[in-house]
Amino acid sequence: MLSVLIARLHAARREAEAANVAKTRFLAARATTCAQPMQALSMYASCWRSGTRDAPGQRVVHGMQLSVKTLERLFDSLLDISKIESGVIKPCLAASPLWPLIEQVVEAERALAARNASSCARSAPPHGCRAIPRCSSGLLKNLVTNAIRYTERGRIVVGCRRAARSACAWR
Repeated sequence: MLSVLIARLHAARREAEAANVAKTRFLAARATTCAQPMQALSMYASCWRSGTRDAPGQRVVHGMQLSVKTLERLFDSLLDISKIESGVIKPCLAASPLWPLIEQVVEAERALAARNASSCARSAPPHGCRAIPRCSSGLLKNLVTNAIRYTERGRIVVGCRRAARSACAWR
């Protein structure tokens, strides 16, 4: 009886691992496929920017270009996930300055905040963090986007502060 249960557990584990491999291949293929139209969209936005002279049009094109860059990073992250899961690359923590990342995400999401009658600002001392660099960008973008989505009116301030040494989860 116990041997049957163990055999079923091993079979279930093999099925789960096979499904995970299939998912990784699927993500990698879709990320690569989606990257090509994203590059074309970036090219079209650049062409539009050079032909647009008025300030509102320039702001729209600038927002489009920021969104395209964000999407490109997200597709790159999908490819990174597949590479990590397949063992091609190993994730490693690196020191990253937070200010440029916060500035980039806030700038990219400012138009969305304006549509929700909110404002989005940044306030960050010059701290850095240890993180997987590409993951930090996606995580921060998700936090800011959710804050904007669920804030009907008011102000969203994105910032950071140094945690007490004992609060640090990893070193």
